[in-house]
Amino acid sequence: MHEGYNLRLSLTTEIASDEVEILAEAQRIADATTALYNLAPISVVLRDTADVAGEWLLATRTIILRTSILADASWRAVFAHEVGHALRGDGHDALTDEQSQQCEFDATALGVEVLTCIVGLSLREAVECCVDAIRGLKERIETREVKLLPGDPDPDVMLHDLLARFPGVTGS
Repeated sequence: MHEGYNLRLSLTTEIASDEVEILAEAQRIADATTALYNLAPISVVLRDTADVAGEWLLATRTIILRTSILADASWRAVFAHEVGHALRGDGHDALTDEQSQQCEFDATALGVEVLTCIVGLSLREAVECCVDAIRGLKERIETREVKLLPGDPDPDVMLHDLLARFPGVTGS
């Protein structure tokens, strides 16, 4: 266990040491973000969840990361996206599909901010990390590893929105 970090693990399988390190980094990112934005703490939980790579739960101020996502190089983008939901305060209201999609677009853009301001990536690196995560999401949807939730935008639409917000940042 990492001293100074309250890592809550909810696992159905044993956790590897590299996963502990990633989870500790995720908690550090969450802690730094909440300190920077003067927000209540966020807990990070690792689970073998079905269907989604990450999830923000407002009621418990918890981000759940799917265990298998930690093997993906773009896990930080998935996590930063969920932190984006926390920064927005998402989770209060029932939303139309259009509003839900806008939340997803905004959470991804805020994820780029987290990756630059907290993680220390350049803007190009942060956007490329998110592009890779969105492309990975598309592949996982196509292989039925995950599914789009009601109101979630298609990955191609998410990619288009992200690149429109950061024109010329990446050659993707």
